[in-house]
Amino acid sequence: MLLELRCGRLASKYGLAADQALAWKVITGNGELLTATRDNNTDLFWALSGGGGGTYGVVWSLTAKAHEDIPVSGANVSWTNEGVSQETFSKSVAAYHAWTPTVVDAGAMSLGFGSNVSFSVGPVTAPGVTAEELSDLLQPLLDKLQDLGITHTTPVVRQFPGYLEQFNAMMPEVEVAVSQYGGWLLPRSVVLDNPDGLAAAYENITNGGAGGFSSVALNVNRSVTGDVDNAVHPAWRTTLLDVIITT
Repeated sequence: MLLELRCGRLASKYGLAADQALAWKVITGNGELLTATRDNNTDLFWALSGGGGGTYGVVWSLTAKAHEDIPVSGANVSWTNEGVSQETFSKSVAAYHAWTPTVVDAGAMSLGFGSNVSFSVGPVTAPGVTAEELSDLLQPLLDKLQDLGITHTTPVVRQFPGYLEQFNAMMPEVEVAVSQYGGWLLPRSVVLDNPDGLAAAYENITNGGAGGFSSVALNVNRSVTGDVDNAVHPAWRTTLLDVIITT
């Protein structure tokens, strides 16, 4: 996972998986056992930390950062286009996009799943955030939906003693190898400067035959990760939405 960077549910709190690497022990093609760190075999350390596997040697071991298992809250809410125009529904999707910086800057990550008839938020995974605090973070989005005349489900906001409990209770099962996938990293500037245009693009894509879209809202910039030096694509550091289109 660290070889391929990976964005987990705790990324807005701790950074990407590749950002957690401290040292690698690697067996090279000529059989030499090397230790790679920020200060020793630095080019190898940089490449292994997010550059992908299978090209630099056999990883024998890894030393990574450890983080305390702290309370984690989660939230779900969804709505459809029932009783509203398609234009209004599109505005509700734009409202979600405009809301995402609020939650990711609080250290949370939000999953969004949409089509041309429905949109689902969840789970929002918020480490170190109480259920009450997460409800407060969610409220501006709910207020905007109300202003648009959108009827949404009753939000589910729960607090758990740790991440595993939250994941098991709230993370939906996601099938793999059942669709074709394509995606893009959308920087914060694109999402905030033109949320209506982004929502219109989603609508055009889904009306054109795509099965739907999903997005991962997160913040993995340097203020979160600290001083890391690795092969993670620089675009991740300004990304607000990792968007995936399915067909």
